[in-house]
Amino acid sequence: MSNYAKADTKAQWFQDNYPGSTLELSEDTTVVVLHTTEGFDWPGYEGGATAPNYTFKPGFAPQGGWWRAHFPDERSSRALRNLSGGVETNTLNAIQVELIGTCAPVNRNTWYGRKAGEDYVYWPEADDHQLRDIARFLVDMHQRHGLRLRAPKKFVAYPGSYGSHPERMTFAEWRNATGVVGHQHVPENSHGDPGALNVERILHFADRILKRKDS
Repeated sequence: MSNYAKADTKAQWFQDNYPGSTLELSEDTTVVVLHTTEGFDWPGYEGGATAPNYTFKPGFAPQGGWWRAHFPDERSSRALRNLSGGVETNTLNAIQVELIGTCAPVNRNTWYGRKAGEDYVYWPEADDHQLRDIARFLVDMHQRHGLRLRAPKKFVAYPGSYGSHPERMTFAEWRNATGVVGHQHVPENSHGDPGALNVERILHFADRILKRKDS
């Protein structure tokens, strides 16, 4: 069992209460699913009942962000809807990550009196500092679990990403998926997060990190 070295494995560790299923992680199987919390601070996740593998709280330059691990990489987490008689979601080699902040355009500038870019992140317009933090995490997943640094589906802006839309995967696409996807792409789910996250730029930074052009 392993975790991202930069993640706190004590503050909200739920593995003891929800052991989960074993994930078979490799180049041909690993998927990272990105979510947004639609909130300002660390979620409680109902004591772990709805938790992902990781939560990322972004910092504002020059301060980096903070990571918390809730389950080992090799164990399933619990942030996806999974209906009976369909396809497996949480347990199908998906390492799930919640990004603290919002993807909703209604919160693009202000949210309950707080200001985007100072008090919280509107993820479709996250700055390079924050996107690099995600890229570093993905590089770690690539190096340790074979994650392919690719996005097989377009990240659609919310609310068009909610419910049924052309980028939502079929059961067959999900079973064969590798790389980086969003909650909006997972079958049996209706959520549209993380909206129009600039995944292309994240993967650009990941490529630079691998080539030692960035850090």
